[in-house]
Amino acid sequence: MSLGFPKTEERLKYFNEYVNAKEKDRVKFFYEHLSVIDSKASVLLRFDSLLLAILTVLVIASKPSNTSTTAAHVAIRLEQLMVVMGWTALLTLMASMILSLTVVWLHWFTLNDLTKLNNEPPDVTVLTEKFNLVGVRTSRYQLSWIFALLAGIQVPLLLLYRLYRS
Repeated sequence: MSLGFPKTEERLKYFNEYVNAKEKDRVKFFYEHLSVIDSKASVLLRFDSLLLAILTVLVIASKPSNTSTTAAHVAIRLEQLMVVMGWTALLTLMASMILSLTVVWLHWFTLNDLTKLNNEPPDVTVLTEKFNLVGVRTSRYQLSWIFALLAGIQVPLLLLYRLYRS
C-alpha cells in the first residue's frame, strides 16, 4: 500500500533524472546522518529492552526479606528506597524508549522536497527543515542516552541488593 506516496521505483526514477548532482549530494548527506542516528537509537532501544527485562525479573523474583526485629526498621527503609529506585529506573527506561522511538520516526525527503531543491534557485527552506530535523533527532538521542545511562546505573544496584538480600 502506498498511502498516496509514489512507489519507490518512481521516486528513484525522478531522483536520478531530475535532481542535479549538487542536490543529490545534499540529500545523501541527510540520509547518511539520519541513518547513523537511527542506527544508534535502535541499539539504544535494545539496551533499554535488556535493562527492562532484568528489572522485570527482579520484580518477579523478589521475595519478602527475613530480617530480625532489631533490623526490621532499617530493612523497611532500605526496601522502600529500593522500591523508589525501581520505579525511577522504570520511568527513566520508558522515557528513554519513547525518545528513541521518536528518533527513528520516519520523515525523510518527499518528491515535493526534491522538486523544491531542484528549482532555480533552490528552495533553501527544505534544507533548513532537514538540518533542523537532524539537530532535533540528535538532541532526542542524546537525552534518551542519558535516561538509559541513569537506568543502567540503577538496575545493577537493584540486582546487587536483591542478590545480597537472598
